[in-house]
Amino acid sequence: MKQDQLSFKQDMNIVQSKQKSVDNDITSLKLRVSDLEQQNELLQSDVDWLNDEISKKDEYMGNLENDIEKLEAYSRRENIRVFGIPENENETRESIKGVLLSYFKIAAPNKEWSPRDIVRAHRIGSTLNAHNDPRPIIVRFLHWDDKLCIYKGREELRSREIRVADDLTKRQRLSLKKLKDTGRDGYFYKGELIERNANSSQSTEGSRVFMRGKRHRTSEQGSVHFGDMDPDQSSMDAAPVPSESVATNANTNGSM
Repeated sequence: MKQDQLSFKQDMNIVQSKQKSVDNDITSLKLRVSDLEQQNELLQSDVDWLNDEISKKDEYMGNLENDIEKLEAYSRRENIRVFGIPENENETRESIKGVLLSYFKIAAPNKEWSPRDIVRAHRIGSTLNAHNDPRPIIVRFLHWDDKLCIYKGREELRSREIRVADDLTKRQRLSLKKLKDTGRDGYFYKGELIERNANSSQSTEGSRVFMRGKRHRTSEQGSVHFGDMDPDQSSMDAAPVPSESVATNANTNGSM
């Protein structure tokens, strides 16, 4: 009997020892979990800080891109693109200037044009397109007023199947291309995308829309922010004469 009691006591001691060991392990695990939770909170705080820094950097980069876009658009202020002037393989930049001046005299006969009025002029692209249309010419004027004279006389040029368009930035051309891909039409005026929707009786949210010849401004500026493509001759020069800038949906790459 005593032997059994002694054996029982030994077993109980072993059980109690194991239980104490388990309790110690549980306590240790709780401490480790607590440490991990603290580390996780610190890591989450670091992640939140990094996300905030990334957001600030993204905003900064976005502002830089917008500033660059504005500078690029301003640098093209004296430029136009001319479409429809016949092309020959022997032409030079000087001969192109001469041809341009002959058309400019038609558009603005009251101005005394000279070669000095054109800073640079050259064709855009290396080859003719699939329809063998003459490549457009990009023109940079010495004075912005001369560009305005051409826009005022563009009806005379249109009657001779010559079109003129503003020299848009890559972002502007992409915006117009996306708009055109949705079956709509528009142009840029003073840096804003104007959507033209003559058949609609309602304005389109997020854009300025032309309806029955009137411009309607909605809640915010329209945005829809390449490669060569043929200009839409039907509407490329349908925008009003600019006080600062006119643009169209011509989408051929190139700049001065």
